[in-house]
Amino acid sequence: FSEQTAHEMALLAMSQYALLLQDSCKKLQAFSSLEELEKILKEKQSIPIWHPTKLCMEYAEEIAASWKMTSDSLAAWLAKKIGAKHLILIKSAPCPVEFKLETLVAQDLVDELFPHYATDLNIRLFSQEEFALCEEYLKITALLKPSYASI
Repeated sequence: FSEQTAHEMALLAMSQYALLLQDSCKKLQAFSSLEELEKILKEKQSIPIWHPTKLCMEYAEEIAASWKMTSDSLAAWLAKKIGAKHLILIKSAPCPVEFKLETLVAQDLVDELFPHYATDLNIRLFSQEEFALCEEYLKITALLKPSYASI
């Protein structure tokens, strides 16, 4: 099958995964357009989760329909599209603290198109283990905050 078909199937798979995550965490709210994302962010009631198919088709001229592009490049594209300065990626492999984008490609931590889409973004990588530690830290500090207020 063609690269275009493979690309569309991958986008649908990402949307399916977003549905699964949304079902497991009621705080997540789906968006498939920039307007929906803006509304969710303004309301500050839920966490946006992207169903990428519609938006990627709408901006097809900016998004490569290729196996060379993964969700990492899509995340970088979206971050730049909404004017974000920072992008955090959570990887299944150990991550370097300091790096050049080309090094990440050479180490197979991101796809080969990522440097193109991630230009001018402040990128931070976390391994799943590091992210779990950060998550645990946030839970602990959230528990401690009320006691600080009472001192």
